[in-house]
Amino acid sequence: MKKAPRKIFEDYKDPLFLRSFGPIVQAAWRVPTPLESFLAQQAQPVPDKVSGWILIDTGAQDTCISLDVANQLGLRPVGLCTGFGAGGVHKNHVFSARLDIEMEEDGRKRIVTLEQRVQAIPNLNDFYKLSNAMRNGAPSTLIGLLGRDILRHGRLNYDGRGHITLEFFPDTLQKRGVLPGSAPPIPGKKP
Repeated sequence: MKKAPRKIFEDYKDPLFLRSFGPIVQAAWRVPTPLESFLAQQAQPVPDKVSGWILIDTGAQDTCISLDVANQLGLRPVGLCTGFGAGGVHKNHVFSARLDIEMEEDGRKRIVTLEQRVQAIPNLNDFYKLSNAMRNGAPSTLIGLLGRDILRHGRLNYDGRGHITLEFFPDTLQKRGVLPGSAPPIPGKKP
């Protein structure tokens, strides 16, 4: 039996926000599970998650993390890759990291964790200013890009009137090893 899709809903009070900043959703990066386990075994502090916005980027082949965020988490590069962007061709570090995104499943809010290797983008906030984009006291930092490696497992509805819906299909994500699981429902959160 197929599981119901997990959905991200985002309503922007001003449709010009969506036009100016694109489809962004709140998310958080954390250290990868093996590093978290190692630090816990060594009685070392585990870095706090870094929360902010992630841009849904259909032009990005892969999901990316801000290099500033990777450094803030104390991540070490696991490789190097060639990145192609608006600024041309670049060599960027690759890190293992976990991305938490709040989604709805069967009418309940859940945190879905995507754990994989991601390319780091240096100076991401220098090119993408969200300083005037704070909404309801939420962080205004762009912490990454959600690329086609993840988006190919879903369906995006971009409504220019200020609404986006992104549906993910858990069966497809789990077969690809992208979605190891999800956290329990968020206490006190209702759809």
